[in-house]
Amino acid sequence: FLYVYISKPISVDDALLQDLLEKYHQGTLTSAEKKQLDNWYNRFDTTGAHLYPFTDTGDEMQAGQRLAARISASLLAATGKARIVHLYRKWLYGAAAAVFLLLLTIPLYKLLLKQRVAAPSPTMALQTVNTPDGKMMKLTLADGSQVWLNANSGIRYPAAFAAANREVWLTDGEAFFDISPDKKHPFIVHTGKPDAQVLGTSFNIRAYKQLKKVSIGVASGKVQVVQDAQPLGVLTESKQLDWNQETQSSSIHESDAARMGNWKDGLIRLDGASFTELSIMIKNVYSYTLETRNKTMQQATFTATFRNSNKIDDVMKMICRTQQVKYRKQGSTITLY
Repeated sequence: FLYVYISKPISVDDALLQDLLEKYHQGTLTSAEKKQLDNWYNRFDTTGAHLYPFTDTGDEMQAGQRLAARISASLLAATGKARIVHLYRKWLYGAAAAVFLLLLTIPLYKLLLKQRVAAPSPTMALQTVNTPDGKMMKLTLADGSQVWLNANSGIRYPAAFAAANREVWLTDGEAFFDISPDKKHPFIVHTGKPDAQVLGTSFNIRAYKQLKKVSIGVASGKVQVVQDAQPLGVLTESKQLDWNQETQSSSIHESDAARMGNWKDGLIRLDGASFTELSIMIKNVYSYTLETRNKTMQQATFTATFRNSNKIDDVMKMICRTQQVKYRKQGSTITLY
């Protein structure tokens, strides 16, 4: 729940609403009182289209935090009096209550209604980029940081960083980050698993949903890796951390900094890759789905180096020679046997 200072006397109706909000947070609302509170909140939604716009609880929390920041910033700009005490996970009524208290302090009712139907603030709105098979993309963020996004990858980032931290969300896949130094605003990459926190450095994150692990490797500088608010370690140049999703454990080992993010320059390196990792690489570069029913192949590891300009048949012949197997192409599928 978001608390703000108020300076206007509370009317009888206002007091009733405050009483309902207090009961809501105490869990003592009756069905009739909950309906009253629902009706009051729904008056701020002119279409009903945005009451349940979230894909998951993480998305809901991010939206709640952005809304809270916007309300607090508006109040601070208008009155010079605003402070956030804390924000509950169930933020919906809390955000509505903050709007109510804001209306008591300054006459911004029309302004809030305009914000309700207008596009999100450019400093808070998240942009989403997803790359298809065979395509990579380079992004430059508002702070000058650069991000190379591998094929079949996705990222969400703000048009402008407004908070104390610079935060982006790698929703799937692999990305190489070259972060502009800013000691006052740490850069955080959320993966849905371990998070990477930096001040200014370059590093690679591989977090494909199909894989059982997340790999974070540092090309320069330092990266702190955190999982559920618990630090897993601080990585320096040529260090890589692998997080195992199944065992919920991590390990740190050496990894050549010069090879970090080689994929963005078209150089593909497989160093003891699993069949799943090989399949992702084939899909990313050549848009083929790789499959096999051979159990030995499913458990094999693959080591190879080639460029993405090499023909798929040449790559498959090389892989087959090392594993002493054959392959066939049918449509967009390659089968090892």
